[in-house]
Amino acid sequence: MVDPLRRSLLTAPAACAAVAWLGLPAIAEDTPSAPAVPTHFPRQDPELVRAVVGASHARFDQVEAIVSRQPELAKGCVDWGYGDWESAIGAASHMGDRRIAECLMEHGARPTLFTMAMLGQRDAVMAAIEAQPGIQRIPGPHGISLVQHARQRLGRSDLPASERPAVESTILALEG
Repeated sequence: MVDPLRRSLLTAPAACAAVAWLGLPAIAEDTPSAPAVPTHFPRQDPELVRAVVGASHARFDQVEAIVSRQPELAKGCVDWGYGDWESAIGAASHMGDRRIAECLMEHGARPTLFTMAMLGQRDAVMAAIEAQPGIQRIPGPHGISLVQHARQRLGRSDLPASERPAVESTILALEG
């Protein structure tokens, strides 16, 4: 049985076009055996979101493959429990992985203050702190601090020497 809200959404004229575009079956009022609408409709598939967020911790090839097929997953976010929300770009950011973060942003992910810290964007980070004093003490995913995001990038073997001064400057500003 489809709940009344879903039924109204799926039988409204604009929704009918969306349903057809998504390849979902329409539900007719007099068709009790109509195929069920996925429980996550109209949201992203939670398993795909978990997959992209999980892969965003270290698996560039998987992230690229997923978001190339479904760019909207670049904005995916998971609540791992007790309000520990983590986005795909949040995962890349606390792992210090610029390559994954840039891939996600190319596919529509919105960079966060934690992303900017990891990328060594000192001026942007300090502007946010100036605009909202104390924001630097709000923990990110898994309780990881803003400065730790930058430290994680600094500790990576793939950090180019040309990027090191910007990341170091960000860390110093955050610690100062």
